[in-house]
Amino acid sequence: TGVFLSISRTAQEESEAAATFGDARLALLIATTTAARERGLGMRDSLPSDTGMIFIFTKDGTYDFWMKDMRFPIDIFWLNSDRNVVHIERYVSTSTYPAALHSQAPARYVIETNAGFADEHHILLGTPLELKNIPTIAE
Repeated sequence: TGVFLSISRTAQEESEAAATFGDARLALLIATTTAARERGLGMRDSLPSDTGMIFIFTKDGTYDFWMKDMRFPIDIFWLNSDRNVVHIERYVSTSTYPAALHSQAPARYVIETNAGFADEHHILLGTPLELKNIPTIAE
C-alpha cells in the first residue's frame, strides 16, 4: 500500500483491505464510521494509483455520492450484493458538486478510485470484484 496523507483521520475510522478488480490489484480504504463515510475522499489532495475507497452498506439501495470537498476527479463504481459492477461514473469532476450521482440498479458496495481507473483496467458493467480483509459492517 502507499503512504496516505492524514487530515484528522484515525485508525478507528478507516481500515485497509485488498481487492482484485478487473485486471488490477487495489488497496482499499474502508470508511467504517458514519463520519468517515460522509467525508469519503474529500479533503485529500491525491490518492495513490493503486488505491481506492470502498463504502459497504448493510442492504441494497440506490446510494447517492457527490464531490463535496473533493480536490481531484474520480471514477465511481456501484456493485451489487454479488460484487459485480452495476453502474460506473467515469471522470467525475470536482465541478459536479452539489449534484448527486447514483446507480439506477440497487447496489451494496460503492468504490471510488482515481479518474481513468475504469478505462485503464477495462472495468465494465458486470466486472466482478474480489475482496480480502473486509470487516463486517453493521448499521
